[in-house]
Amino acid sequence: MSGWIKHDGKALPVAPQTAVDIRFEDGCMLNDFAGEWHAQDPRNSHWVWEPEAMFGHEIVAYRVLEPSA
Repeated sequence: MSGWIKHDGKALPVAPQTAVDIRFEDGCMLNDFAGEWHAQDPRNSHWVWEPEAMFGHEIVAYRVLEPSA
C-alpha cells in the first residue's frame, strides 16, 4: 500500500467525487469520497479538511484510489 500524500492542512485537495483513503492524526483511516458529507462539522457539506475544524481528528494524509473497472 503506497501513494500516501501528506495533507497540507488546507481545504479539500482533490475533486469532491474522488475516491480516497483518509488517514487521521490518531492513526485511524477510512475510505470514502473526498466530498462526502459526515457529521464532523454539520456546517459543511464535505469532510472538513482544515485542521482547526476537525475537533482533534486532523487529516494528515490521503491517497487517491484507482476507479474500479
